[in-house]
Amino acid sequence: MRLRLKKVAKKYAIVLIIGVAYLVWVLCTDLKIPCIINVITGYDCPACGVTRMFAALFRLDFVAAYNYNKYLMINGPIILALIFYSDYRYIRTGSANLGWLNVILWLEIIMALAFGVLRNAI
Repeated sequence: MRLRLKKVAKKYAIVLIIGVAYLVWVLCTDLKIPCIINVITGYDCPACGVTRMFAALFRLDFVAAYNYNKYLMINGPIILALIFYSDYRYIRTGSANLGWLNVILWLEIIMALAFGVLRNAI
């Protein structure tokens, strides 16, 4: 169990370090990684606006964050809860299987894709 805990903690530390470094980079230079889908098609993908959303959250500007990516602001906590629960199960049992919660994960994926289509249609 301790080995699994260390593995998960390492994963979170890496994601946190990279995320904070990227946020600092963006705030200091205003240079961002471009969205490949947007560059090729001119349409916004479901994740477009996430960097600006996190920068707004960093400033505690929740209205701006919501306007940058409405889907993730509403459903992000659900997705994070599923990720945390999966990691918790992995630490406790060695299995990350979400069981029936996989249905919620698939619904989130379908809703993200629908959001991506609708945000460009409206």
